[in-house]
Amino acid sequence: MTTSTRYRLLASHRLRLRSRVVGIVTTLLAVVLAAGLASCGGDSKPAGRGADAPAGTTTPSTGRQPSARPSPGCENAPPATAAAGKAQTLDVGGVERTYLLAAPEGRNPAPLIILLHGMGSSAADIGRASGLPARGPAGGAVVVAPDAAGTPTMWRPGADGPDADFLDALVAHVEARHCIDTNRVGIVGFSVGAVFASTYGCARQDRVAAVVTVEVDTPGPCTRPMPILAFHGTADPIVAYAPPPGSTPLGGGSGTEANLAAWAKISRCTTTPVTTEISGKVTRIEWPRCAGGSEVVLYKIIGGGHTWPAEPPDATERVVAFLGRHSLR
Repeated sequence: MTTSTRYRLLASHRLRLRSRVVGIVTTLLAVVLAAGLASCGGDSKPAGRGADAPAGTTTPSTGRQPSARPSPGCENAPPATAAAGKAQTLDVGGVERTYLLAAPEGRNPAPLIILLHGMGSSAADIGRASGLPARGPAGGAVVVAPDAAGTPTMWRPGADGPDADFLDALVAHVEARHCIDTNRVGIVGFSVGAVFASTYGCARQDRVAAVVTVEVDTPGPCTRPMPILAFHGTADPIVAYAPPPGSTPLGGGSGTEANLAAWAKISRCTTTPVTTEISGKVTRIEWPRCAGGSEVVLYKIIGGGHTWPAEPPDATERVVAFLGRHSLR
């Protein structure tokens, strides 16, 4: 066998293996997406913060920051920076769960960003890919990245269940030990983590001020306006940006732009989006004039795959800014 023949056989084997992996991941995502969306709906869980819990609408930045709601941890929050390093543990119903946390220096109430990884990944993986554990604190936010359970790791999206209970407990845990502005809790998810970000955020609109999704977007399970920032690559091999006619899109809806249009309808935005060419590889699509200070924005990454966006604009910078400017009233 010649060397060139070996290379061709090796390349063919790798292509078949990659196709099998993509097929397996797509199938598992489809199952989780269906389960997550089926569990949506109904009323949110009570906030547990007293009778004056926020109503759930948001206020964008208007030159002055809305009043903060300091968490209990503001009374004894550590003044020094906490960098993400060794995984920390939290007992939730007798089960030990792990997470990473990074916090800025200072005792002022800070926004909290919940960062959710994708299937088969980890908090450390999404932290490296996104840079949020470093960039969030640099922008004044606390970032907490929990780990999913299972082999491979997989979130169980939904308004209720063990993973929703984990996030409830984790947010309360962080708010008790760090100085958090409880009006500015945002959630970010990649892949199946994006499904969980949507379902959890919409089920907790009395606690979550804004949602960010990367590479998976659903039609939107919220019942009232919710700010959302989305990123999706047009060459994503796992979750298609625009599925072929007649096919069933993974995640529901009719594709990325139709899904975001559904979020825009919930937020009572203008039905016709405004499109801006950021670069040869990035298009910004926004549905303007939303109700309650909401925003619905999509970054279309031309040729982008199933990854955290690497093309300009700086996705991580925009995530921090977006979540930082939305607050529960």
